[in-house]
Amino acid sequence: MKLSTMLRTTATRAPQAEALVSGENRWSYEELVAASEKAAGLLADRGVKSGDTVAAMTYNEPEFVFTAFGAWMLGAAFVPVNHKLQVPEVEYTVGHSGATVGVVSGELAETARAGAPDVDWVRTVPDGEFDALLAAADPWGETHDDDRAAAEVLYTSGTTSAPKGCVHTHDSLVRLATQISLNLGYETDERILIAMPIWHSAPLNVCLLPVLLMGGTVVLQKEYHPIDTLTLIGAERITTFFGPTVAYLAPLRAAAAHGLDFADFDFSTMRRWTFGGAPIDAAGTRKIIESYQPGEHFQLFGMSETGPSGSVLRPHEQLVKPGSIGRAGMIGVQMRVVTTDGTDAEPG
Repeated sequence: MKLSTMLRTTATRAPQAEALVSGENRWSYEELVAASEKAAGLLADRGVKSGDTVAAMTYNEPEFVFTAFGAWMLGAAFVPVNHKLQVPEVEYTVGHSGATVGVVSGELAETARAGAPDVDWVRTVPDGEFDALLAAADPWGETHDDDRAAAEVLYTSGTTSAPKGCVHTHDSLVRLATQISLNLGYETDERILIAMPIWHSAPLNVCLLPVLLMGGTVVLQKEYHPIDTLTLIGAERITTFFGPTVAYLAPLRAAAAHGLDFADFDFSTMRRWTFGGAPIDAAGTRKIIESYQPGEHFQLFGMSETGPSGSVLRPHEQLVKPGSIGRAGMIGVQMRVVTTDGTDAEPG
């Protein structure tokens, strides 16, 4: 199944259900499909065709979502670009991806154009032309149906070498969305807050796509803020939140520094708190579990190369062995632990 087909199947089941929220703006599934079809038309008007590559360097904005699904409807690969990259890094990443057209937040346009001057960049808010072009575009009549075609190119952080582009197909990402939904127990009325950068593999493929598969609601916050993010959880009746461990510990410090009572934040609708991306000891884990209630707590571990899929520490395992990444791969994942010579590691 293609990712765009996945979205259409949800829209068929629940056309009027709320799919996407950004500030005061809200889109039903029917409206999200329509916006994505017009985004495909916008991209086609700029020469994008099946097999091409489209980049997006934005904050957590709805235009990112429209562009992704628009590219997928055309049969183009989508490249999410770290919005914090500087000119030389943009030059490498976007140049390596082969992108010809890109969508960029207005505040980031100068950096994007300096790093990739040959790319046709379309700006979003503020002062961007994306909305006007989207409104004027004709909806694209999708004909591409190859679910084994490249859908995403996720770039690694480049910690030990130059960043590498990890290619994921439509089929693999739909399977991943199904797998994540199964492992975390996502429901059809899920409301997930994406405050972490949406270009990252986890917010994109562990939060956005699985919730759209299920028919839940994705709430976008432009950027994470230790106090505003927690306030938004109550205001939007959020059920699921994902972030690195620091995104949980920083609000505790910020609330104390500002004389706020942490118990005053409204978490009453929360079902699950998911975190990962960095080691955390028993004391830190216990602090998160005690402070962020109600809801179950999951630690996730994965790699860009796998989507990210990997392993999970389930709620009852959180304090059993701090520092562990779980007993085995999550449901649907085969995992081996080996020593430096490649042989299977033994207990202990």
